Amino acid sequence: MKRFLVILMSFLATVSTLFVSACVTYKPAVPPDNNINKPDDGNNPDDDDNNGGGEDNDGVFSVTLTCKGETFRPNMEMSAKWNDGSQVHTAAFDSEGVAEISGLDGEYTVTLSAVPDGYTYNANKYTVDNENRKAEIELYELTEYYGAGTGKYNSIILTKLGAYRLTFTEAGQNIFCEYRPDKSGMYAIESVVDVNSNEVNPRLDVYVGHGAWKPDRPNYSLNDGGVSSVFTKNFKYEVSVAGRGPVYSFAVKFDKRSHVELPVDIDFIITRDGDFEEEESVYKVAVPQEEFKQTPEYSPFRYTFKKFGKVVGDKTILDGTGVYLSPEDGYYHYAHIDKYGNSVDSILYVRLLSEKTSSGDESDSLVDFFNDNVRLRMDGKDYTYFIRGYECTEYVNDSITGQKKKKYSAYLDSLGGDVSLIPPDISEKLKELDYKSYIDYVNSDGLYAVTPEMKNFLYIYSDSSGFFGDGIGWGDSNGISSSGKDQWLFACGYYDAR
Repeated sequence: MKRFLVILMSFLATVSTLFVSACVTYKPAVPPDNNINKPDDGNNPDDDDNNGGGEDNDGVFSVTLTCKGETFRPNMEMSAKWNDGSQVHTAAFDSEGVAEISGLDGEYTVTLSAVPDGYTYNANKYTVDNENRKAEIELYELTEYYGAGTGKYNSIILTKLGAYRLTFTEAGQNIFCEYRPDKSGMYAIESVVDVNSNEVNPRLDVYVGHGAWKPDRPNYSLNDGGVSSVFTKNFKYEVSVAGRGPVYSFAVKFDKRSHVELPVDIDFIITRDGDFEEEESVYKVAVPQEEFKQTPEYSPFRYTFKKFGKVVGDKTILDGTGVYLSPEDGYYHYAHIDKYGNSVDSILYVRLLSEKTSSGDESDSLVDFFNDNVRLRMDGKDYTYFIRGYECTEYVNDSITGQKKKKYSAYLDSLGGDVSLIPPDISEKLKELDYKSYIDYVNSDGLYAVTPEMKNFLYIYSDSSGFFGDGIGWGDSNGISSSGKDQWLFACGYYDAR
């Protein structure tokens, strides 16, 4: 019995020693200034064990704020947060934009308690561990934008790389954006909603089209691709852009937990992640065959330009009845009855420049053929030169209004400005044309009379863009209907007597 008591007392003593030892070695995470055993003061016997060795490994976890490659010094109280999945440790940033904490052990995601007005960051990007204790969190200035964002044709226009913030004021809201890349590359649009909070789930609908048309329904929807958690699933939309091609439209929307109050902010960042090598062009350059004539001017006091189409209720019907090719001038004409009951024969014109007319009225054209995002490569041909010409001055004065208006040399731009890249046979033809194109012969309203080759171009443009015929094209979505053979009339009109 005595021997049993001795053994029991020895066991209890051992347990007591272990318990005391465990209590002494536990140390909660605290900022270094409040830690009795500060790093490098020689009083912490566990430094070597916890730090993994090395003169730069001093046991302190730190976060430094940066913006545009420089240290960011906040003008507000904000803290860094280290989250290991079960506990969150915080430390305030000092005036130099640095937050430090000691006593951590393991792997952590690092986020911020707040960001200054006008800034954001990727809340899901930064992790640290015992071997890599330092994090640099990059702040982005929010990029300004314009546009209402209420629909596909009333979108917020995004033209720059960088960070954006959309503010939602009601549930079920869609905010529409257009991103217009200005050069080839691999681009990514990624939401940066904090997955640690796990309260808001951003979603994305993508519409691939161009300036004048987008499909009625999204080409696809994204609810993933970025960093995700149980509820929050960030989207990441990646696309390779070859030159000034399509417009990338998208609608951002969201789901939220029931306790989350409105308004809700969703931030996303647009990055260019590298070059995109465009395959060698297989498009043959379309060169005008037209014997150009200067388009006549019409007095704005006697005439108004009227878009082609018969209005029936809330729809416009493109019916080619009465349209014919005149053998006398080589232009398409429209024989019809005017508003006074007279039989008239009007030349059909296509609007190539989306400018104000000489009378000051908005041109209201369906397609701005000089928008950089309008696709002019189709049916195996590149129509850029055909429409926009080769040589130009950046601005010219309109002979009627005296206003400055832009002219374009997009064909040469598409070759990177390198004249030597023009194919020899094309170069010879351009010389014959004195480097002129349809744009050089429009009148002050930006109009040119429709020739057979212009009609063919308009038909191919409408058909390849899917304007009509499937119920979801641009024309269908805007109350304009047409049979297949008459769809080329979408961009046409005529001068009507006032």
